[in-house]
Amino acid sequence: MNQELDSLNDEKAHLEEVLGKKQEALMILQKHCQERENETQWLNANGQLEEQVEDLTNQRKDLWEFHVLQQRLTQEISTMEHNQDQLLTESEARVVMGGGAQGLREPPLMATAACRDSAVCQTAGSGEEAADS
Repeated sequence: MNQELDSLNDEKAHLEEVLGKKQEALMILQKHCQERENETQWLNANGQLEEQVEDLTNQRKDLWEFHVLQQRLTQEISTMEHNQDQLLTESEARVVMGGGAQGLREPPLMATAACRDSAVCQTAGSGEEAADS
């Protein structure tokens, strides 16, 4: 019976040793798995960050293009207003210099369109109509 007890104790010790090794292997595998999960989370977060950076870059690009377009339109409007003022001044100068309605009989196409709503053009136009009558 002592021999059987010693055999069982030896088997118990051996099983405990095997159990310890298997628990150690399990901890190593769990640690490795956790590292992989952390790496995957980091990669996902990094990927999302890259997407956010790309979105922000595209938004900045769109905003810049809008800004440039706005500046260009502002410049074009300013140029058109200057041209309109210049045409009105020329028309007024013709009327003042005694050209009267005759000075406006052959206005440039742009002058006609530019001063369509102008009081000077309307006044000159009514004088022209009177001259035609």
